[in-house]
Amino acid sequence: MPVIYIALLKPMKNFTKNKIICGDCIEILKNFPDECIDLVVTSPPYDCYSDDTEVLTENGWKYIKDVKINEKILTLNPQTREVYFCKTIKTFSYNVKNEELIHFYSRDIDLIVTKNHKMFVTDLKGFPVRKRKPFVRKEFLFSFYLREAKDIKSSDFLPVSGFIWKGKKKDFFILPKVICKYNKKLKIFKAKKISMLWWVRFLGIYLAEGACRGTKGGLKNGKPKAYEITIKQKNKENIFLIREVLNHLPFEFKERKLANDITVFSITDRQLWEYLFKLGNSYTKFIPKEIKCLDSFYLKEFLYYYLIGDGTKRKKHAIASDLIRREFHNAKSVSKQLRDDLQEICIKIGFCTKLLKRDYVSFTKYNYLRYFYFKKDVIKYTGRIVCLQVEKDNVICIRRNGKVVFCGNSLRYYSTKNEKELNKIWNFEKFKQLSKELYRIMKDGGVIVWVCNDAVINGSESGTSFRYALYFKEIGFNLHDTMIYMKNSAPFPEKNRYYQCFEYMFVISKGTPKTFNPIKDRKVKWKEPWGQRSERLKDGTLVRKKFINYHEYSIRRNVWKYNTGYGFSTKDEIAYKHPAIFPEQLAIDHIRTWTNEGDLVLDPLAGSCTTCKAAKLLKRNYICIDIFEEYCKIGEERLKKVVPKLL
Repeated sequence: MPVIYIALLKPMKNFTKNKIICGDCIEILKNFPDECIDLVVTSPPYDCYSDDTEVLTENGWKYIKDVKINEKILTLNPQTREVYFCKTIKTFSYNVKNEELIHFYSRDIDLIVTKNHKMFVTDLKGFPVRKRKPFVRKEFLFSFYLREAKDIKSSDFLPVSGFIWKGKKKDFFILPKVICKYNKKLKIFKAKKISMLWWVRFLGIYLAEGACRGTKGGLKNGKPKAYEITIKQKNKENIFLIREVLNHLPFEFKERKLANDITVFSITDRQLWEYLFKLGNSYTKFIPKEIKCLDSFYLKEFLYYYLIGDGTKRKKHAIASDLIRREFHNAKSVSKQLRDDLQEICIKIGFCTKLLKRDYVSFTKYNYLRYFYFKKDVIKYTGRIVCLQVEKDNVICIRRNGKVVFCGNSLRYYSTKNEKELNKIWNFEKFKQLSKELYRIMKDGGVIVWVCNDAVINGSESGTSFRYALYFKEIGFNLHDTMIYMKNSAPFPEKNRYYQCFEYMFVISKGTPKTFNPIKDRKVKWKEPWGQRSERLKDGTLVRKKFINYHEYSIRRNVWKYNTGYGFSTKDEIAYKHPAIFPEQLAIDHIRTWTNEGDLVLDPLAGSCTTCKAAKLLKRNYICIDIFEEYCKIGEERLKKVVPKLL
């Protein structure tokens, strides 16, 4: 069992191996003895949404740039489809100019993200093409995974509805007591207990068609002379439903008819008026928090009765069979807050929803998990990029231009509250300090495998990868080999670039590598003896030698190809909680090549501890360091299941 040391900064009196250390790698390496490490396999730290993107918090929709630490955001558990509110643990923002971002758009999706943003998608592998209808049955739920935006293909789909909300189940609503002056005397209206079912139905009707007002006398000293709640309706079927709801409430009501067959229901009750008056007028109405947190059953009842007052049904037709139906609805309100609240309820119920022009909230009822096709463009963006991370799952509910989708994030591996703190944790100066410590602790003949890539900034690649390699040479290392790690998938092509599908693997050595166990897995096409080997002597004569015998397999080349993405980089589900992991097989291949059993392998920027796991599998000793405790715990969980063996 590995042990986690939190913020270990004291000198190591007893240098021990096979452990995970949590803390600043530079400070920790200062305590390592000289020439103790045989191999280093690591990857340096590797943005997110445009600042006009909104997220759904416990207090309603909020621009992502305004979200604060510990604020709760609606999050999706991909394995159970359950949505719940989860705390924000990190936020990060920075400015860009003419940065290339990716714009996903369709009738129901509008999203601008950075290229390494984690999208929550499915490609429906294993699902017959002819049956790929716009819904997903439960057995295909686990085909969803996180993929970087630049790697999204035209065959991927984004899920937008069909999720499960488990809210509070309450049988009764307690109408708060009211203390007021009546004829210069204090009067107390005791709290009333009302059936929750009939209360949410009434509240849906009231927020759609109701109003709080005084009698003909109007207001006196800013207060109404009478406390009247009115609801108007013309449709006969709806009038019957409203009457039924009011009959189940503990309030007396009157009913009268106006011109044009309009029926007016009126309730005069000070206690009820005080509660409803706080919910605002036509332009400021909102749904109270104690209603939005209820179970989806009550939310459906609320939404249905809201549609009685201010709703329209557009279509109803079958998809695939009579058992699978969808209904299109529009709910109208001049109150922006109420439209936002209605959209939140639609999401919790599992409906596909978006805001329309002219004060409408549109939603569609589906019986299954719903996904949508989309288009994708690369655009130039100038403004602020904002990233955040929640405690777990990291698939959050976001909205842009009124269109809602669940999406992942791409919070930088070493991101913190602000850019200044980020620079304190990782920058090129920090890299210089780290590389000097690595030179001191590396054995003669030791090897560093530095896996890295370049970002595109203002239309140009950063070139940081080459700066790393050149600085290693500057301080005394050899650039032994420049290898390529090629991925099986390529990102969406840009208009003026070829497909980007590889990263560099710089093999840095302290002198000549002391160990080289080449991997021979490249099948030789002509393995039978053929041809003659000849050698020309100094005097010009040509000497012929014996036939050449070829082996069945030859040494592989220095371009290594790996399957990447969910389920391919590693089989450990917990590892995908880290935003940037390289393939497990990549670490295994390098450790087999540059070390022998019993050698010591180090990863100073461990992340999800892939290097640790590979070293343990191959019976090598290991030390892994990471600054974040949560990633160290991920590594600890992964190592618990590892049984050392030769692969």
